[in-house]
Amino acid sequence: MEARLTAGPSRSPWQLDAKHVISAGRTPSKAANELLRNFGKLSEDFASRLRPPMMMMMGSAKRPPPSRCSSTVPVLPQIKPPHATKIYTLPGVKTLTATHPIPRLNPLRPPPHEGRRNVSLETVETHHHNLQRSLTMQQAEHFRFHNSWRKPYYGTPAEKESHRKNIRLILQEQMAERMQMQRESFRDRKQESEFAVQHDRQCLTDDALNHRKRAEYLQHFRDENKKLMEWKWDQMRQQRQRQDQLDREIMKYNPINWSGSLK
Repeated sequence: MEARLTAGPSRSPWQLDAKHVISAGRTPSKAANELLRNFGKLSEDFASRLRPPMMMMMGSAKRPPPSRCSSTVPVLPQIKPPHATKIYTLPGVKTLTATHPIPRLNPLRPPPHEGRRNVSLETVETHHHNLQRSLTMQQAEHFRFHNSWRKPYYGTPAEKESHRKNIRLILQEQMAERMQMQRESFRDRKQESEFAVQHDRQCLTDDALNHRKRAEYLQHFRDENKKLMEWKWDQMRQQRQRQDQLDREIMKYNPINWSGSLK
């Protein structure tokens, strides 16, 4: 009875059967090693078929280094302090840590050491760099946020004391700012009150002066009006006297008044 070791319904280069192994005089361990070698060759052949056809046509042109990024969904690595976290960078870009600003690469303009874009316009490494940059910045922000609130609860006694000292300093600064604001507000209100009192006094003085001027003007108007009325009355009296004198002179020569009784 023949026993077959297969990896699928159809025969492939890495399939072996027991009769072939025994006839070749090889032990099962050697067969397993040969199976692994055949599987590695098959994987390389499969990877070479997946390469872009345009890359094969370039001939002796300089071929860009193979991409090191995987096709799996990126997962956030374990969060560590920023000073101990290294980020992924392209060859030629100096290694940075999370404590330094991470440069963002333009996929359409790769770094100079990478040369120009290839014919297939692949920008895998640049996009991978930007993705790793984003993940590293998220890790740094996550660590900074959680590191800020964990100290007063789970930190060392020195960290707790430093946190309390910081709170005391902040409270002292707030109290000093509040006192300064109160002083400035009191000074402003005092200046405003002094200005209001001075303005009120000035208004009272101006009102008294205007009242005095108005009284003097009305008194002068009264005196002038009295003089005018007296002058008019005097003119009317003189005119009436002249008219009476004229009438008496006329009556002397009037024949009706022959007896002189009419005056």
